[in-house]
Amino acid sequence: MNYVPSVLPVFEQVYGLASSGSIDRAEDYYDGIRLIRLEDRLAAFEVEGGRTYTLTLEWDGNGDLTGATCSCPHSASGYFCKHLVAALYSLSEDAQGLLDASNNWADPIRAAIAETTADSELISAYLQNLPTRDEVVHLVEKILAHNHSAQQYVLTLAKAHFSPPENLVAEIERGYKRTFRPRGYIDYYKVDDVAEEISLFLDFLADYVANGRAKEVEPILKRSIKRIQTIIGNADDSNGFLGEECQRAVDFYAETAKLAQLDPRNLARWIVKMRMESPSYPRFTLEQFLPALGETGLATYRQEVDKTLVKLPPGTEWYDNTDLHQMRLELAMYDDDPDEIVAVLSANPKYVAYWQIINVLLEAGRRREAMEWLERARTNERVTFRTLSDNPFWVPARHLARLYVEEGFPEEAHSYLWEKFCAIPNTETMETALVLKDFLVEQGQWEQQCTKFWETFEQRDWQGYNIPLLIALDTGDNQRAWKYADRWGAEYVWRQLAEKAGRLYPEKTLDLYLESLDKDLLTTGRKGAAGVVQKLHETKRFISTCDADVVPQLRATFETAVKNLREDYRIRPALMKALTQAGY
Repeated sequence: MNYVPSVLPVFEQVYGLASSGSIDRAEDYYDGIRLIRLEDRLAAFEVEGGRTYTLTLEWDGNGDLTGATCSCPHSASGYFCKHLVAALYSLSEDAQGLLDASNNWADPIRAAIAETTADSELISAYLQNLPTRDEVVHLVEKILAHNHSAQQYVLTLAKAHFSPPENLVAEIERGYKRTFRPRGYIDYYKVDDVAEEISLFLDFLADYVANGRAKEVEPILKRSIKRIQTIIGNADDSNGFLGEECQRAVDFYAETAKLAQLDPRNLARWIVKMRMESPSYPRFTLEQFLPALGETGLATYRQEVDKTLVKLPPGTEWYDNTDLHQMRLELAMYDDDPDEIVAVLSANPKYVAYWQIINVLLEAGRRREAMEWLERARTNERVTFRTLSDNPFWVPARHLARLYVEEGFPEEAHSYLWEKFCAIPNTETMETALVLKDFLVEQGQWEQQCTKFWETFEQRDWQGYNIPLLIALDTGDNQRAWKYADRWGAEYVWRQLAEKAGRLYPEKTLDLYLESLDKDLLTTGRKGAAGVVQKLHETKRFISTCDADVVPQLRATFETAVKNLREDYRIRPALMKALTQAGY
């Protein structure tokens, strides 16, 4: 019997096996892990990284992990890589997605999950009751003797604790040179491995900082940020891994600067200089550095921003520089100064942040001014009907209507929405219809307006869109929904039509279910077969809900369709097996 390891207890030990960077970045690979082989006490996987990597996990008769290998360079160097962490996760948290229902080794996974809490409590109780310091030391030494990664971790802690500053700096410098050695151009397939090396170096520095050596780490961490930027400029980082590490380095530096107790004035000058000289990455913010700056550093920061404004070349507008614009905005927001915030957000006449300005004024209780800005947005055609939009430059139409109503002008809201809806059809027409319909329903005006609404609606060509059908269903007009389905089709919303209005036209609804099988049949293998069987189950359930007088005819049509399905796809064994097991 194949026996899967006690994966959850093993995963708890990952923090002693893998670096925090590997654990954090493993999440990017969870969905890409594929189980390719299962043998007694061994599982093999594939995962796409910079290239396709092969992984193996081995365990003993008790379900305890005894081996873990990956073909990636990081694992080949003796480390527990992010791919292995992802593989352990896939066994523990996504077992159902990897296992066929007939496999008899799912039960041990469930048992391991159930036992996790009890095991953790037992271990904790044991450690709490070790009577002497010598026994604790003996236990730790035994663990370290069998775990190289744990040895390295404890060694780092020991060096952070005992090494004199000059020795520690020399060791960190060696790590820096090893990590940031000259590389030349880094292509897409190698960039992941380089990012992993940088991640490990940052982990290495983090361990020292956590043990009170921020002063020794700070200068090299600052150099590392510039070096990562240089590497990104000479690499194909389209997957963003190097960019993530660069941002991590800046965030880490903000914490380190506070612990190292840097001169806040020098820190302020460095931040402004970096923000002005850096490309679009990484992101520096005032908020992340405030703890290290304090009031003294913040004052210098303001002075440096003002100096930067004065030094701009003649004819250059300050708001055209994204970082300078952001720095001024952050200072205004820190000061909680609505006037300055509005001034910054509206400085560039081409990119006025209307929606952000309106919200700032509303939060400040300055509603009249907020409505004035709303009128400006409307006049300048900066209203969007994208209902999920959170773009600061565009006012969502839904909120425009809400603000008009709150001010006592529902007619104005309706007039604006109706004008847009009746305009020449464009990409916003369907979004306008949704907003307008919701507005009319909320205002209790739907009944008196819907006839005019539908007449205007039906003048549009909605081929390829199902918005008219959905609105008809939402308002309970099922006859109209079927009318629109006949006219424009129900391709993407056929299920909603079947569930809400299926019994109105059972024969048509049965056709919708059977036609939808074509998409399921495009997927081969067990996954496609499972989709077909599930759709057949849904179809049978629908038939059972119909009126008794039409059920015999519907069943006959259904049985004929299944018979044709078996005949047309008889060369697909997985489908035939699934149909037989399901009784079709």
